[in-house]
Amino acid sequence: MKLVIYSPVWADRFATPLNTFLADHPLKNPHPIFIFNSMGGSCKKGKAEILKRYPNATCYDIKSASQNVEEAKRLADLLS
Repeated sequence: MKLVIYSPVWADRFATPLNTFLADHPLKNPHPIFIFNSMGGSCKKGKAEILKRYPNATCYDIKSASQNVEEAKRLADLLS
């Protein structure tokens, strides 16, 4: 089973509600997949935080998914 977590990027980090959720409910899946959606920036700090907490996680960035539909479709196909 794949565990995919999607989060918008806020100030180069994943959204605060996701951080709170992960602090309160640590993931038991050894290989979670995180998808970050930004409006143009990256999520370097957020990725670093995730990989520190979950070293076997896979992280993807989608910059402005509504404007990069092909990239979003490619990622959806990859994860299905």
